[in-house]
Amino acid sequence: MLCHYYITLRCNATCEFCSCWQNEKADQIEERPVDLLPLKQKGIKVLNITGGEPLLSPHLLPVLQQAKNIGLRTDLSTNGLLYAEQAKGIAGLVDNLFFSLDYPTAEEHDRSRGVESFHQIMAAIH
Repeated sequence: MLCHYYITLRCNATCEFCSCWQNEKADQIEERPVDLLPLKQKGIKVLNITGGEPLLSPHLLPVLQQAKNIGLRTDLSTNGLLYAEQAKGIAGLVDNLFFSLDYPTAEEHDRSRGVESFHQIMAAIH
């Protein structure tokens, strides 16, 4: 079983297909780590951390560490904008890392995302 955990509703992109960045209350939502043990006890095996942009959450590392400590597999979906500066911090805590890459060209992808990120994602993949 898989749990999608929206760790934050904040985002640093302005994607044409998502409204997170338009949510005026996103900054007002109190972010706090969840106790993952009850999820594990109910049969959850995979924690897919998403958002908004999960790398914006100050609680990301504690949540990832807690998940690993109780034996959950961890997936993380990111737009890639903050990956280069946070890669070392999440190393060893993420089993599957997913970068959002929407189009095969920088022009199309960056237009869709509202920010330049295509080349950052490609560099992170390499």
